[in-house]
Amino acid sequence: MVISHILRIGAWCIRFINNCKSLEFHGPLRIEEISCVKQRWIIFSQRSYYSQSYDSLLKKTPDDFCKRNSLFLDTDNIIRSKTRLNLSSLEYISCNHILLHRNSFLALLVIRSCHIEVHHGGLTQTLAEIRSKYWIPKCRSKIKSDQRLSRNVPTTTESPGKRITVHEYSGIDYFGPVICKVDHKEIKI
Repeated sequence: MVISHILRIGAWCIRFINNCKSLEFHGPLRIEEISCVKQRWIIFSQRSYYSQSYDSLLKKTPDDFCKRNSLFLDTDNIIRSKTRLNLSSLEYISCNHILLHRNSFLALLVIRSCHIEVHHGGLTQTLAEIRSKYWIPKCRSKIKSDQRLSRNVPTTTESPGKRITVHEYSGIDYFGPVICKVDHKEIKI
């Protein structure tokens, strides 16, 4: 299952609960509803795996783990890690990664959806995609241990039986060399 499926299911459930409270929403899901569910999943995951650090950050007295890893709470109460890229022109989410525990179900969903996003590109491409938004400690070993990644990879087709021989077809360049001027000199390319 991919993370987008679960977020949409959660958004439909929250919409149903809100509609029961007489807040009528109709039509397709809005982006705000899906992002709200994603935020709730992240906070729930962080509170269940990093409860001491989360509480210490709420009290504004960070513990040793938070100080060592430069963790902070953003405006949405999500634990993020400061990187050296804070002064760059990159987006906020690229400079301040969301912390997820490697054994959480949300981290597993993020790994699988990033693996699909990079078109089953392998460990390094999946890892790069994850690290653009999230910080999962020991993420490389978690990707390696996930057995479902290797099962979902589409099979490659066999190479064709008959191939053309090298230089079987040749062409003639009717245009000749291209002449460029560099420093007032004509150069043929």
